[in-house]
Amino acid sequence: MNAMYTVPYPCVPQSNYYTYPPQYYSQETAQYELSQYYHNQMMMHLPPPPPPLAAAVPPQPQVSHYQPTNYQLSNYQQTNYKPIPTAPEVNGGINTVMEYDIPQMSAFLGWCTFGMLKQNKSPSKDFECLVSSVLSATRLPKSTIMISLEYLNQRFSPKELPALPENVIFNYLIVGLILANKFNDDNTFTNKSWSGATGLQIELLNKEERSWLEEVKWSLSVVNYQYNLVTLQECWETWVQRSCIF
Repeated sequence: MNAMYTVPYPCVPQSNYYTYPPQYYSQETAQYELSQYYHNQMMMHLPPPPPPLAAAVPPQPQVSHYQPTNYQLSNYQQTNYKPIPTAPEVNGGINTVMEYDIPQMSAFLGWCTFGMLKQNKSPSKDFECLVSSVLSATRLPKSTIMISLEYLNQRFSPKELPALPENVIFNYLIVGLILANKFNDDNTFTNKSWSGATGLQIELLNKEERSWLEEVKWSLSVVNYQYNLVTLQECWETWVQRSCIF
């Protein structure tokens, strides 16, 4: 039990502040009463709290009541009106901005394809026109075209091939482009769309694609063939420079 003692309070006024006479207060009670007194005194002398802040009012738009005349409006439209160009519609994996000249790329594709298939002849103009129409319809990125050539190289470089007709060479090239488009581009064409762009039957495209994938064991990665892709890029740049000279 706490000891009872008399606590002198020289700084606390002798008033009705105490509920009981101080001589009956324990030490803990006396300390609590004293702290309460000082707290009340401090609260009495604190400045009043600041008023609440007013809500910010957003600026109001200035409304102009000026109305131009028909003559002023027509004159302004004739001198300052510029139609906003609309962006072309994007379908599949096409590029909105071409990275190459289509006739140059068509000739380059024909030259590379005939070389990789070990053909001792040059592509005809009809072959290059067919390739140009496909590139115009699909607008494939240059990187996709380079990967398709590397696919041709991987599949046919170990083989001894006879002389092939141009329609067979064209089929091989298109299937290579299909696989590269599906591997390299985020948005790809379906085989039905490729059939419409090339004029080849969808059944033929499905069959040739399946046969190609089975032969390469469904592996389309070109991570181990980066040097070949760099070489193809250098060949393309040389081709463009020579085309500009001649």
